[in-house]
Amino acid sequence: IMTYDMTRRDFALLAGFAAAAGVSLPRSLFGLTHVPAGSERFFQWKEIGTNLHAAFGGGGNALAARTAAGTLLIDCKNPGLGATLRREAEQLAGSITHVINTHHHGDHVGGNYAFSGDTVLVAHANAVPRLETFAEQTRDRLSGNSERWLQNMRRALSGQSGGSLDPAVSRELEEFVGTILESRKNLFVPTETLTREKAVEVGSLESELRYIDHGHTDNDIFIYLPEQNVMHAGDLLFHELHPFIAVDAGATTIGWQRCLDAMMKVANSDTVVIPGHGEITDRTGLQKQRDYFDKMREFVRREMKQGRSRDEIMKLKPPEFSDYGLERLQSRNLGTLFDELSQ
Repeated sequence: IMTYDMTRRDFALLAGFAAAAGVSLPRSLFGLTHVPAGSERFFQWKEIGTNLHAAFGGGGNALAARTAAGTLLIDCKNPGLGATLRREAEQLAGSITHVINTHHHGDHVGGNYAFSGDTVLVAHANAVPRLETFAEQTRDRLSGNSERWLQNMRRALSGQSGGSLDPAVSRELEEFVGTILESRKNLFVPTETLTREKAVEVGSLESELRYIDHGHTDNDIFIYLPEQNVMHAGDLLFHELHPFIAVDAGATTIGWQRCLDAMMKVANSDTVVIPGHGEITDRTGLQKQRDYFDKMREFVRREMKQGRSRDEIMKLKPPEFSDYGLERLQSRNLGTLFDELSQ
């Protein structure tokens, strides 16, 4: 069962790393998933096509695409879980040679450290300074507090799994702390960047990386695998969830819609679309995300014409999205749209 809510304690363990990435993420975005006791793997893996596996839980959704020449991984989960992700991904899909970050948020880049040095790591150029800050602050947060961090993280992850924590995961958390504190290198920044478009080839696998506009942040890219007809949308898609509009990272809803328009031009009715958060969908999921902003914007516009203040509007609940997850973001999004319309 997928869950998009976390306890206050669980959030406290991870929120500091998100803050290091330059944004204060809501607790529900970390996406720790219940893993049944006795499960062979920490993450929930779903095969979505030949040599394609998606990983749920522990952060934003990830994708591993296998070729005879190596494996491409898209997104790397939360801090401390990179080695676990790599171990499980390579068990399923072989040696990882290339990694792509869809954007800079900690629940998508926190595992970069586990791939630093022996893989090609690609991200948008705008992500670089944010990842530099993330690396510095991650080290600062662990310095002098590593034992407590480990204890709390193990306890939290054990609670999420419904039983005792896998010893391998516990050991990998400890190795994460040692790696961060002992290394003087920046273990999170990319080795290659793009500003608009970039093609990444791994053996016979072709992937198209595209940046369109400020969307969820100022550095979101989407990745399209043309031969497989699979798209990884990153956090440009929160499928049937209220999205997190990271205003302090350059987000705009109009720019976000431009991104979605470009993605829908690429996708067809058969395209498999992997969101940053939420269940796997298709092109209709992209349209729903676009419609979300139109409907929410129109709702706010109507209420503004009625003379309601920002605070009053934020307390309202548009009926069209009563069944959407991450409900706590709805109020925040109404306020953001009020600000955009006021400008």
